[in-house]
Amino acid sequence: MSGATAPDTPAAARARLAEDLDRQRHCSVLLATCHRVELYGWGAAPPTGLPVNRTGEDAARHLFRVAAGLESAAPGEDQVLHQVRQALVASSDVDPALRRLFEDAIATGRRVRSTLAAPARGLEEPAAAWLAERTQLSTGFVLVAGAGTLGRALTRTLREHHATVVVASRSRRPDAELDLATAARLAPRANAIAVALGGPWHDLIEENPSTLPHIVDLSVPSAVPAPVRAALGDRLLGIDEVSAEPAAAAWRAAAEGMVEEGLEAHRAWLGGRGSAGLVQALRDRAEARRQDRVARYLRGRADLDAGDAESVQLLTRRIVGDLLHEPLAALRSDPDGTRADEARRLFGL
Repeated sequence: MSGATAPDTPAAARARLAEDLDRQRHCSVLLATCHRVELYGWGAAPPTGLPVNRTGEDAARHLFRVAAGLESAAPGEDQVLHQVRQALVASSDVDPALRRLFEDAIATGRRVRSTLAAPARGLEEPAAAWLAERTQLSTGFVLVAGAGTLGRALTRTLREHHATVVVASRSRRPDAELDLATAARLAPRANAIAVALGGPWHDLIEENPSTLPHIVDLSVPSAVPAPVRAALGDRLLGIDEVSAEPAAAAWRAAAEGMVEEGLEAHRAWLGGRGSAGLVQALRDRAEARRQDRVARYLRGRADLDAGDAESVQLLTRRIVGDLLHEPLAALRSDPDGTRADEARRLFGL
């Protein structure tokens, strides 16, 4: 796995990296979220020159932690699990082992969320808290630019802070009152502005930045034009500077325990996958001997009709299957290959 995260790479650079990696992700899985861009592959060495490079179990554990919400700015948040799932869906020609890694990570993420209550809300809560520390949200109005998932979350949270919210959207969605051009003209009159857009807000550059209130921009890359960002200085909070409250220690410990359990189950699957050839060899040998014994038996039983002969075939197949069930199950869950070595010696394979 190779990529970049918010601490070491700005949002704009991550967006460009996501475009570059998307062009070379054949047989790989590209995971791009608000805070990370990561390319996962199987077997081949990861691209060089990127801030984050992980291999082997380190990469697997990281993916499990991401899916569980342990690596999110808002620990336990739900959106990242959806993003991990969508990253796998969007990939083609993925090695079965890589696909299974993602599936097991997603299953672990689901287990964490179904078992544990998230200790913190998403980025909307710290964003609203940052604005509340700097302006009186309950007077005037707050302008929210964006009516997508994050924009709606910002609107809901700001209203919980007793703000009157005016929503603007690029596509004038039903829950948006203004288009972005109108919102830009209204922006200097707002008490605060929260932005969550999927592209640049060009109209905002036409206004004098000195007249603008405090702005939180959770867009990736930033939707606020560069000249406005420069003029606002510390009156602008970008997504890379937003962090949620630390997770409760008990939640984190429990989630990390589930990650390790998920990894252990994945290791068992990998061990069984390594024994796949041996499992098939045992099945083939057992079936060959069954067929030989049945053929000898039927040659001496001319009195049996076709139905009776088929009953013998069915009965012997079930007996062999029952006898092989436990040893084959043990081989599939072989954690380190020792069971496979023992089976080869016992059966001469």
